[in-house]
Amino acid sequence: RGLLAALRDEDAEAGVRAGVAHHLGWVEANRARARFLMRRREAEVVAVSKGDVAVLNKRFFAALAEWHAPLAADGAIRDLEIPLLCAIWWGPAQEYARGVLESGRSPRSLLADAEPALADAAWAALAPPRLRSSR
Repeated sequence: RGLLAALRDEDAEAGVRAGVAHHLGWVEANRARARFLMRRREAEVVAVSKGDVAVLNKRFFAALAEWHAPLAADGAIRDLEIPLLCAIWWGPAQEYARGVLESGRSPRSLLADAEPALADAAWAALAPPRLRSSR
């Protein structure tokens, strides 16, 4: 819900940047939960929560597609399948967060340390060729 709220009424670039910021902010505010989600995938936990997670994922990906489709149709963002869009968008931020959580490092803030670079990278990867900046 928080991520989808961050995308409301945002243009493509602002939305991509807001998505990265939200993800890192959530990890920063929920380190124990994030660590659990990134490490724990025991078969018993997955089996018990499979139905609930599938329903939540279906809703999330449908809402994300509603945000993405008109922007992609207008050429404001690359037109990618949602799983690929998500991997490119949040993959680097998730890897950074995983590394921080596993190392025990305590940067002053995931947002302050990494968000600008990760948001720039996400937008550089998702911007259509005509909008890619030379920053």
